[in-house]
Amino acid sequence: MKLVASFFILLLISGISVVYAASIISIEIDSNTLEAGEIAEINGSVESSLAGKPVGIEVKDSDGTIILIRSITSDSNGNFTLKFKVPSSSSGNLDITGSVEIDGQSFSESVSVSVSKASAVVEVEAEKEAAEAKAAAEAKAAAEAKAAAEAKAA
Repeated sequence: MKLVASFFILLLISGISVVYAASIISIEIDSNTLEAGEIAEINGSVESSLAGKPVGIEVKDSDGTIILIRSITSDSNGNFTLKFKVPSSSSGNLDITGSVEIDGQSFSESVSVSVSKASAVVEVEAEKEAAEAKAAAEAKAAAEAKAAAEAKAA
């Protein structure tokens, strides 16, 4: 019976510390899906007693490779913002972790966001439009040259 009571107390204490940790720092990203190459914005906050303190931000790709590590300072209200460019080679998920240290103990929160490749259709469309504009300019120049040659011959 003592073992069960001790286990219950341990679970209760663990649950309280999880709730406490969640209220120390929070982070969010401006979109659930990012596009490779775009600028993303991470927003977050720390509890008021940590306002003006440094916050660590780490971004890992789906292979666990660290693609960004930054330390930013929260403002006087405990808020922080970090913008970063999603690498053009990224796909899958990015795991973003914000952390803060109190008396040598680290508290963190993580979010995950999916990354899609830049749309190849948009790139092909832009190349097609550029080629059409070039062809139209060349046709106009040829027509003007022909008209000038005919005017000179007359």
